[in-house]
Amino acid sequence: MLTAISFSVWTSHWPRRHLLIVAFGGFLIANLVTAISLDCTVTMIARFIAGAASGVTWSILGGYAQRITRAP
Repeated sequence: MLTAISFSVWTSHWPRRHLLIVAFGGFLIANLVTAISLDCTVTMIARFIAGAASGVTWSILGGYAQRITRAP
């Protein structure tokens, strides 16, 4: 939770499309590292990165969902 909030604030000036691509890329790479890792430390670091990327992704997707749906 702390990384998601701090990363969201830290990257608030980035274009949303680019940030979403970077967050998805970080999430993908971290999960690939987790899948092939044989070391617990590497796995935990990769899971931390995946969690941070996931938090940033969800913070961006809220704005996209609001734009897609037109509430009366």
